[in-house]
Amino acid sequence: MNLIYREFTARAELEAAALALLREALAAPAPAPRALMLTGGSTPFGVYTTLAASGARAADGVHVFLSDDRHVPLASPDSNYGRLRPTLDALGVENRLFIDPAVPPAVAAERYDRALGGIIGEMAFPLGILGLGADGHLAALFSPAHLTDGEGHRAIAVKRPDGMNGVSATPAVLCAAQRLVFWVAGPGKRQAVDALRYQPSRIPAGLALDAAPLVELWYAPS
Repeated sequence: MNLIYREFTARAELEAAALALLREALAAPAPAPRALMLTGGSTPFGVYTTLAASGARAADGVHVFLSDDRHVPLASPDSNYGRLRPTLDALGVENRLFIDPAVPPAVAAERYDRALGGIIGEMAFPLGILGLGADGHLAALFSPAHLTDGEGHRAIAVKRPDGMNGVSATPAVLCAAQRLVFWVAGPGKRQAVDALRYQPSRIPAGLALDAAPLVELWYAPS
C-alpha cells in the first residue's frame, strides 16, 4: 500500500478540501462511464449536504455506489443510502447502486456483488472515499475474518459489532480504485490513524488495502 498522509489544523479545513475533491470528481466531464465510491460517517455526510446545497451537478456517466450499508429500511436514520439519496437527487446522479433492505442480508449481498460486477473492471474507477473507525475498521470490514469471508467476492453480508446486519464491499472492490481517500476527524481516531500509517497490518483497514495502488489519509485531529 502506497500511503500519503495529510494533516489538517481543523475539521473545517479538512471538510473544505473534501468538498473541493468531491465536487471535481462528480462534475468533471465523463466522456465514458466512471465509478465513484462514497461512504457513510459524520464528516462525509456534512460534506455531502454542503455539496448538495451548493447547486453543483454531476456529469453524465457518473455511477455512484456505497462502500457499505446497514441492512435497515431506507427511511431509517441508520441507512447510509437513505441519508445520501436526497444529495444524489440534488446533484442529478442517475446511476446509483444501493443495498436492497427488502430482501435477506445474504441475498442483498449477492445482488450487490453482481451489480458491482457491472462496474469494477468494466469502467474507470478513479476515486473512492472511505472512513476509518476508531477500532481500525473500514467499510463494514471489522475483522480479519471479514476479509477472509470476502475472498472471491465483491460484496458480503456481515454481522456488525453493534448487532446490526450489514453489507460491505470487499478488498477486491476497494483496491480496484485508482485513488482512495480517507476522511477522518477527531482525537478519538488518532490511534487508528497512527496504526494505518505505521503498522497497517495491525488493523483491518491496513490489511484490506495491502494491494491498493494509492491511499491518502486526510486527518483533522480536532
